[in-house]
Amino acid sequence: MRFLLVLALLLTFFLNESSAQNSNQGNIELSGSIGPAFSNGKTTFYGNAEMNYFMSSNMSLTAGYEFLNERHSLILGNRIYFVPDFHFSMKGVLVSQTDFALGGGYSRGIADNIALQINGDWYFARRMFALSFGLAFRI
Repeated sequence: MRFLLVLALLLTFFLNESSAQNSNQGNIELSGSIGPAFSNGKTTFYGNAEMNYFMSSNMSLTAGYEFLNERHSLILGNRIYFVPDFHFSMKGVLVSQTDFALGGGYSRGIADNIALQINGDWYFARRMFALSFGLAFRI
């Protein structure tokens, strides 16, 4: 697991830069990520798939799917980009377990309309931190 974390960090920080967050109103971003979730000394598998609809160049609405410990959930929320590549996120988890998460992330463009992402989210009801790594595609 440490090898994957180090590899993802190296890829994120040392690839040639292309602005990851250069959206205009109406753009859509599809992303997916996987990684570990830490809770009460246990590490479990976490994964998600999201669609972000940009209402403006620095704010998007989020809808998606989340997988955690054989539980599937719907997620709804938003992202706010204070600076071009860093975002703050808020999301509600619905269906199998109701929860609320606050987090943030970093996107690093690797090609036109493709970015690597690192996201971290704190889930309040489950008292869990999820760290995920993935790809995002702008359409």
